[in-house]
Amino acid sequence: MLALGSLASAVALLDRWQRIDPGGEIPVGDDAATGSESALLPLNRIPYIRAAIADQIVNSTDKITIDVIGLLFDYIFRDPSIPESLRSLFSRLQVPVLKTALVDRSFFSDRKHPARRLLDHLALAAIGAVGDGRYRNAFELISAGVIDEVCRDFKVDVAVFDAADAKLQEFVDAEQRKAAAALDQEVAAALSVEESEADRSHVRALIRDKLAGRNLPFDVRSFSETTWAEYLTSLRVQGGTQSDDWHAAVQTLDNLLWSITAKERTAQKARLAKMVPPLIRSLRAGGASVEVGDDRMKPFLEAVYELHMAAINPRPRTEAARARGRAARGRARG
Repeated sequence: MLALGSLASAVALLDRWQRIDPGGEIPVGDDAATGSESALLPLNRIPYIRAAIADQIVNSTDKITIDVIGLLFDYIFRDPSIPESLRSLFSRLQVPVLKTALVDRSFFSDRKHPARRLLDHLALAAIGAVGDGRYRNAFELISAGVIDEVCRDFKVDVAVFDAADAKLQEFVDAEQRKAAAALDQEVAAALSVEESEADRSHVRALIRDKLAGRNLPFDVRSFSETTWAEYLTSLRVQGGTQSDDWHAAVQTLDNLLWSITAKERTAQKARLAKMVPPLIRSLRAGGASVEVGDDRMKPFLEAVYELHMAAINPRPRTEAARARGRAARGRARG
């Protein structure tokens, strides 16, 4: 205290005042009359402190220092980037910061001064509390703790601010790691959705080409464009278009489309008879893979059964139909 010279008595008073927190907010602006919460600012105590210790401050530089610190906290309390409900956290730092500026002239010239760093980091961390209730509660808890430590322990050694800032930064770094991990998950999910949509588009194009120009029963077309499209998409996402599962699923679709057309030759009927059991198993397995229930699969498979029966035993052509066929062939030869 002897080294402080004329400031010794003023610093001794500040030393006591920094340990008490009288609180208080002042209404400002046009909303003051309405009692709006948004119209309340933390009380800037620096002008009152200046008046209280005016007779103990003889150096004009010290008087200017007090005024500048008052302006600094005016700016902090009105900074729109700091949530209104968190500005009061800075209120208890007024006396320690003022005392620091009076005893350490480097406070203004050194941007890395421990007290300035703590103020800057508190302000930056407070901005992150907007819209995140969990983070806001955690920030209020840690910041109140480090400010309490500063008010309790700070004499003239600014290392107290270093220790407080280190604790705050440890909290901020941990929160940033949590946010980065959550963001990585969100990005991965978004990329997965984007890739899945791209795969789905390729599958739709493939099925559209295979169904083009075919006069298909509704059940087959609907199954191909929905259930089997979903199954093909899942296989494309999992293993790409070079996997055995993908090729088998595409072949199953081709077999389904071939199997429901009329078979007049014995060899075709024999091939269909051998194809049907594994085809049905593949269709069932594909539907189960994309969680299509029996309530949807059973009607489809029953319709496929009827189509297979019709393909093996096509209706005999009428004499009129045979005559039209002969006439068409005659016109073609002519």
